[in-house]
Amino acid sequence: MLSAAWPFEQYQLKLQYLYDQSGLGKITSNVADKKSVTDASSYLVSLGLDYAPSKATTIGIIASYLNGDVTDKNGYQDYDDSQFTVYLKQIF
Repeated sequence: MLSAAWPFEQYQLKLQYLYDQSGLGKITSNVADKKSVTDASSYLVSLGLDYAPSKATTIGIIASYLNGDVTDKNGYQDYDDSQFTVYLKQIF
C-alpha cells in the first residue's frame, strides 16, 4: 500500500495505491471459491480532494478504481469496479 497527501491552501490532494496477490480479501470471496484459489492479483487506485472552508468543515470527493483477476476450480475470472464518493464532514 502506498498513500500520499499534498496540502495546498485550503485543499488536500490524496492518492492511494494498493496491490494484493493473497486472494484472501472479501472481493475474492464474492467472485471465487476461496478454498480453491490458485492465483489471484488485484490493484486499487484512489484519488481524492478535500476542501476545508473552515476548521470544523471538510467537503471532499473520492474516485476509486479496482481491477483484479482470480483463478479457482471454476477457471480464470477478471473483475473490475469503480466508485465515486462525495462527502461532508462537520465537527461540532
